[in-house]
Amino acid sequence: CISDVYILLSGTLQVGWLQADGELIVNDFIRIQSVFNLVSVLQQQALNFDYFAAEHVELAIIPSELFFKLLKNEPEAMWHIIQLLSRRMYAMFEQNRYLRTASLTQRIARHIIKLYEQYGYQAQIPFKLSQQEFAELFNISRQTLNKHLQLFVQQQIVDWSYSQIRILDLDKLKQMSVLH
Repeated sequence: CISDVYILLSGTLQVGWLQADGELIVNDFIRIQSVFNLVSVLQQQALNFDYFAAEHVELAIIPSELFFKLLKNEPEAMWHIIQLLSRRMYAMFEQNRYLRTASLTQRIARHIIKLYEQYGYQAQIPFKLSQQEFAELFNISRQTLNKHLQLFVQQQIVDWSYSQIRILDLDKLKQMSVLH
């Protein structure tokens, strides 16, 4: 159990877990202004996810006694924390709904958009990501992913060569990711 409260002040964290074989499974990303371990502290439970810095991050580490004392004495701070938690909870519900109702093509499009929003610049994702690694995010084979990616490539929405992703038409990619 962790008794300190961790607040992400700047940067992005990857949320995931390490498997027994040492492989990192990335589940989600956390952006700035998130009290990302508050539930664990409140429930006095160990963190059941690992957090990895996806870029330079700054954290505030506050002893929980001090943090809760501040919240009791500062209604505005309490309100801000409730707002942060409610936004995160809403996003989790929306993500769960999307994952259960979207087609694989829609989920692939949405994930490429998320990568671009997190790391991209000039319509390019600046790190190499193999199709095998990307397929593992969806728990599918590389061959299945490749079949779905052909739609993106044929319509000139995405170019994927040598593990480099380049977005050619962000508007079409966003349209493909929308639930109907």
